Amino acid sequence: MRRDYFICTFLLCICVSLFYVCFSPLYFVYGGIVLREFGLVETIFAWVYAIFVFAVLPVYAAIFKKFWVTAGLASYSLLCACLPVWILPGMEASIAGPDANILSVIWGFCLKSIYGMSEAPFAPISRAFGNKFTETLPRKILPVIIIIYCVVQLYRFYKAAYIAEKLSPEDVIDTTAQENKKKVAEGVRNSTIEPEILGTVISAPSKPAPAPDAAPKPAPAHAAPVKAPVQAPVQVSNAQKKPEPAPVPVKVVHAAPPKPAPTVIQLPGPKPQNNTPNQ
Repeated sequence: MRRDYFICTFLLCICVSLFYVCFSPLYFVYGGIVLREFGLVETIFAWVYAIFVFAVLPVYAAIFKKFWVTAGLASYSLLCACLPVWILPGMEASIAGPDANILSVIWGFCLKSIYGMSEAPFAPISRAFGNKFTETLPRKILPVIIIIYCVVQLYRFYKAAYIAEKLSPEDVIDTTAQENKKKVAEGVRNSTIEPEILGTVISAPSKPAPAPDAAPKPAPAHAAPVKAPVQAPVQVSNAQKKPEPAPVPVKVVHAAPPKPAPTVIQLPGPKPQNNTPNQ
């Protein structure tokens, strides 16, 4: 993918330059200038190409970290604009002199064509900047794009450092803590290291122990065990006994007296006749 960015950028610049070659004859040729008039369309496209090459593409590649786009544009400026200017002056003797050969003539013709191709897009701009300055514009693409890329990366670096400082100011502002850490580190570095004691350390007593007596002390006599006196059981008299609780009186409920039988009242009636015979 990175190789595609490089190749596409390089070939894009070549294709656009070949488009301006169609507006013949070429204005800038190696060793001279062919004066002619420029049309409106050619002038507009020339300004668009100059803005795209010197501003849009370098800034885009720098902001979005497209290094291979920057490398492709820089390679186009180096190979198509700078290389012919560096090689052709040394080939003049082998091209037009008595030592000329067919290979040198073909190679020189290719370099002159590449030079005219790289200069063609900037020819109409010569009205505003002059011929001398406009002729060097293709060679100025290389330093301009490198400077823009470096400036953007430096800006991004210092911006990230500023934001990190704002988020954690104690790491940058608190110089006192850093100085204290340095002092402590220097004190540890300069302090003498005591050798480590291996094994068990037995410390001597601070006071000398009393000397033992010459005569041995008699052993203490064992005393006979003392038995506790047996206490007689205590008799509790009746007077000391607790009074028993009085019985709770039981209420006797008597049954109701029987009701008297009803009296029978005899009504007067006929007396019974005695049917027995008299004797």
